[in-house]
Parts: sequence; structure tokens; C-alpha cells
Amino acid sequence: MKIFVSSTFKDMHAERDMLDLDVLPKIAKFARDYGEELSFIDLRWGINTQSMEEDESSQKILSVCLNEIDNSKPYFIAFLGERYGWIPGKNLIEKTIGKKPPEFSHLAEHEKSATALEIEYALAQKDFIDRCLFYFRKPLPVEKLSPEYREIYCSEGGRAQAQVGGLKSQDCQ
Repeated sequence: MKIFVSSTFKDMHAERDMLDLDVLPKIAKFARDYGEELSFIDLRWGINTQSMEEDESSQKILSVCLNEIDNSKPYFIAFLGERYGWIPGKNLIEKTIGKKPPEFSHLAEHEKSATALEIEYALAQKDFIDRCLFYFRKPLPVEKLSPEYREIYCSEGGRAQAQVGGLKSQDCQ
């Protein structure tokens, strides 16, 4: 049994580490008692794209993410903080979604972050509906953060901040 973990990378290392180091061993033991093997699909350490051009590399990243969501059916966990994350560009999303069945074509209608695409892709599948878990980080006191930490934990701008808010309120509740 696999569980896909989705989040922006830059700001969610602690949450992903906690899941991997504290939660996984406990529930993996529980699952083993019932004859199941459990693993989290955590792609934050990267996908090998060294010999590829930038567009090809970005498309491979998106494809691997969506394929791993498929391989993890029906389990999906998303962590959302204040960052919207990497926006690969509408044309790359169109190419990636174009390789999926037609019922997913609506996911390529708008530019969005890779994290938003992962979430929308999971929620567009009936198998996932009751098995998606969403965890929202309590907003950090931006005014108390150093510029270095603002760069890590805060939204990339006004539009990105609005997109994160929309993702939290519409897709995940």
C-alpha cells in the first residue's frame, strides 16, 4: 500500500520528516499485522532529469508526480502552508494532462502550481474522494520572521497567496 504525499517542498520539510520518521513506522507496523506493506511516496528528493532540457525535465517531473498518484490509489496526503509553489506553465500542464484519459482534460485549462495540479488530479478521481487527507499549517506570524525565513515559509506574492487560499478553501474542504 502506497500513500502519495503532496506539498510544496521548500517549506514542508519538517512535516514530511515527521510523517516519514514518526508516523510511518507506527502505521507500517500496524499494517504489517494485517499483512500489508506501507510506504509513503515522497518525491522531494527529486527525479533524475540531469541529461534533459528544462522543458523536458519539467514535463518528466509532472508526469512522474501524476503517475505516482495513480500508483498510490486511493491514498493521498497533502500538506498546505502559505506557499503556492512551482508553477510549471500551462503548456507543460497541457502536455502532461494530454497523456491522461480525457476526463482529466479540464485540469489543463488554467495555469497552476505542481502542488495544485497534484491535489486537483487526486480529487478528480472517485477512488480518492474519501481517502484524501489534508493538513493545513497554522499561518506563521510573518512580521516576526526574518527575511531568510520569509523566503522559505511565506507566499511568493499576492497572486500566489490568493491561489493558496483558494486551494485551501475550495479543493480541500
